[in-house]
Amino acid sequence: MKVFFTFYLIPVFLYLSLYSKDSKSKSQYQDTIITGDQAEYTWKDTKNSFYLYGNVHIITNNLIVDCDHLKAYLVKKSIENDSTNEMGTIEKIIAIGNVVIQQAGRRAESGKVEILPLEGKIVLTENPVIFENQGEVRGEKITLFRGKRRALVESSVGKQVQIKLPQFDDLGFYENEKADD
Repeated sequence: MKVFFTFYLIPVFLYLSLYSKDSKSKSQYQDTIITGDQAEYTWKDTKNSFYLYGNVHIITNNLIVDCDHLKAYLVKKSIENDSTNEMGTIEKIIAIGNVVIQQAGRRAESGKVEILPLEGKIVLTENPVIFENQGEVRGEKITLFRGKRRALVESSVGKQVQIKLPQFDDLGFYENEKADD
């Protein structure tokens, strides 16, 4: 059974849409829709959390995310006056298991993705790979930095980062060719 849990999770996934902004006007943006087999919401004095289990699917502006499970943590500003109405600020979103993030011209796959909005970064681990129109990048850990057009691809001891690009044009170097004077 799929559970539509959009109302409470919209603030959580608005952060995801920060990574998918394009030249559309605000009136052209669509609602964020999140589905999953089961959803749970927990609120406490200082933190709220969301858990979605099984076949999680998120669709928002120019961004689609699929994963097995998702956890989101929100930090509240105050605990005065029983602030159960306050959702809080997104501290961390963790997508776990068969994570696929699709955006126009890009696709990322990983076993685990941590979205850290307060730090402005997304961290992909567990065999991450990013596919772009012109190639792909693999490593042990890939960190994407919001608004910086920068990615850090790291490896571990005994492994290397792999970057796959289109074939280069023939540069004209031949083994038995004489050099021009």
